[in-house]
Amino acid sequence: MYESCYWKHKLKKICKKIGPKIQFIPYSYKRHEKFDMNVFIAMSILRKLRDRNKFTNEFCDKKWEISYFPKKKGVRRIDSFDCDIERFYDMKNEIIIEKDFGYIANLFVHSNSMSFSNIDKKRKVSEFYISSDYKQEKHYYKIPMHIIISILEEASKNHPHKTTWQYDEKKGKEVIVNE
Repeated sequence: MYESCYWKHKLKKICKKIGPKIQFIPYSYKRHEKFDMNVFIAMSILRKLRDRNKFTNEFCDKKWEISYFPKKKGVRRIDSFDCDIERFYDMKNEIIIEKDFGYIANLFVHSNSMSFSNIDKKRKVSEFYISSDYKQEKHYYKIPMHIIISILEEASKNHPHKTTWQYDEKKGKEVIVNE
């Protein structure tokens, strides 16, 4: 992880593989599975690079618009492999929120079996629906594909030029500040 430029180069390659021009024509389960796998790998790389302070603080703090659907009251999910989403979550009540890329990457890294990509009429992936194992009892997230692409593109170009230590009053300790 010390040579983050190699990992960021990998993010560029994955971004091209999953970019907005990619269509599933003809559709195959194997192509769809590889697509989902590439998104998961990219999010894992993002998380690791963030944990190693390889991005500027400005990029790490930037908020991205995603949405979630709250869990229906009184309905208990016993089996995490049960994909009848509409039975557990109120899909008519979409709540838009803003989160940083670290939060979004963690959703993928900690996702359970209820994550899948949605293919639109043009056979392109339009969004990911995902539930992390930590929040599955509360929310079911929808992450637009253009947000994922934007995060990967920005991350692959983001290189800190200056690193300093500053004391953070809230945390009560020294923290790394990348500019």
